[in-house]
Amino acid sequence: MKPASPEKDPFAPEFRVVARGNVRRGIRLERIFWTTLKRMAESRKITMGALIEEIAARFEMLAEEIREQAIAQGTAIEGDWL
Repeated sequence: MKPASPEKDPFAPEFRVVARGNVRRGIRLERIFWTTLKRMAESRKITMGALIEEIAARFEMLAEEIREQAIAQGTAIEGDWL
């Protein structure tokens, strides 16, 4: 099996800055979690910034909680990224 290129590897870490209002958060997550967060936000018809703000308001360990929420959502493991 050929290894995924860094551009397509769903487990490659990616740093993004997410803004909501005047609050900016720098978060480093694997691509697969960014994909799932996007789907979660779209399904609720909110921005990714709003979703991350909701998670951040409840949890101190933001990146770890984002991973847990994405896994619980299940979209990251549907297999369409394989």
